[in-house]
Amino acid sequence: MANDRTVPAATPAAPAAPTPRAGAGGSGAPSFVELLEGAYGQAETFADKVVPVVRAQPEATLPVLVRAFESSNVVAKNLVADLFRGPLREAAPRVLLPELDGPNAERFSWASILLADLQCPEAVPPLVRALSGRPTPTVLAALRALARFDRPEAREAILGFFLTARDEVQIASSIRILAGLATWLVPKLLERYPALDNPRRAWVLKFLAEIGADEALTTFAGTLATDPCELGLFCIKGLGKIGTAPAVQALVPLLGHPEWFLRKKAVEALGQAKTAEAVAPLIKALTDPSVQVRAAAVESLSKVGGRGPAIIVEALAKATHEQKIGLIRAMGQIRDRAFLPVLVKTLENRRLLFFSLDALGDLGLPEASEALQPFLDDPEWFNRMNALEALAKLKLSNIADLAQSCLEDPNDMVRNAASRIMSQHHKAG
Repeated sequence: MANDRTVPAATPAAPAAPTPRAGAGGSGAPSFVELLEGAYGQAETFADKVVPVVRAQPEATLPVLVRAFESSNVVAKNLVADLFRGPLREAAPRVLLPELDGPNAERFSWASILLADLQCPEAVPPLVRALSGRPTPTVLAALRALARFDRPEAREAILGFFLTARDEVQIASSIRILAGLATWLVPKLLERYPALDNPRRAWVLKFLAEIGADEALTTFAGTLATDPCELGLFCIKGLGKIGTAPAVQALVPLLGHPEWFLRKKAVEALGQAKTAEAVAPLIKALTDPSVQVRAAAVESLSKVGGRGPAIIVEALAKATHEQKIGLIRAMGQIRDRAFLPVLVKTLENRRLLFFSLDALGDLGLPEASEALQPFLDDPEWFNRMNALEALAKLKLSNIADLAQSCLEDPNDMVRNAASRIMSQHHKAG
């Protein structure tokens, strides 16, 4: 007997979500490119959306990811880079190593840094090869990557590049990149320095000067003594950055050099010193026959004079007129309270008055108000104006009253200064 029971129809299964294809978009499933474009705008879920697809179709999708490094989308580049540093790190060497021999500079740059971050040893040989005969952006990218490898072959390649490269743009740009390797690189450069020709010595000295290598002090001092006008220029900068007492001692003889620009360079370097031993030579430089050197001495003294205020105070008592002007200007910029009574005393010398009024204002101490106010009635209009301007720098509570008293001054410059000071006071209030 036939079975007449009704068999229910099977319920159709729900269609599976389409797997993104690697190719360009079209009908049907979205392409991997389309998925990426949508995922770039959602950084927090980017990896969750992309990684499963890549793991399912690595051969088709990994090359697409690498092409992101060619785009102008910085967000996209960094998101893809984070995948290669993280969930896709095992695939990174296989995909990225070929880029080190490829022609695309952007892809080379990203691949080199990622492989260095992953400390992939297979990346070192192609990076070393890239230091020669490649475009400058590629060479510099290779240097940045090699600098991240703590491997002898990487370090020796860097040293060899710096000592033999001929492209000046590449050498100059490499200095900042290689500064982080100074602990290893400086002794190597100093060891090879005596055997180098002068052009290469110049690059080595430039590097040592840029980083202020203490170990180079003897080399700087010796080279400065024998070749001050050429190689010595790098040494002056390096000694200034070192800034110790021995560095100051190496710079001081240059203050008597017949070339004014060398004296100026030495004075500027002394302004970077970290010791009070630089103060006395700078005071002496205030009498230099060159106005450029004297101006540089004031500026440098303003920077380093705070290390020896007593030296400045003592020097002022027996200084020449030219030195007194420079010392007064520097004291105002140093802003040491010890200078207040000394500067107030200089108000008695009318030949110094112009500079003393200005310096007391720069000193910024309200206690100077009592000494400055009498000059609001000085016979010379520029002294009245300078006194008012100096008082305005002291942040006095009664500055508006003092300025108002000058609104009837017979000189329009003084009146204008008073109006401006009152306006600024009211705005600040």
